[in-house]
Amino acid sequence: MDRILAPCSSSSLADLIEAYSVLMAQLRVAIQESTDRGCSWPLFQPLHKRHIVFVDPVIRDLDRVLVDLMEGSD
Repeated sequence: MDRILAPCSSSSLADLIEAYSVLMAQLRVAIQESTDRGCSWPLFQPLHKRHIVFVDPVIRDLDRVLVDLMEGSD
């Protein structure tokens, strides 16, 4: 979470890919191991506590990787 929430200039794209991959792997394992559904799982607590702060970096990072191929064309 710390790498994802860090300012854009302090993380390379490779670092961000690794951070999101680790987060997704941890979430996937936690969800597969439990039949209990809900955001009370300990793994979800950092996301739950900082959900407002988490959205801006996700949008920022999506803007970095999603390139408009039609930009500049007529």
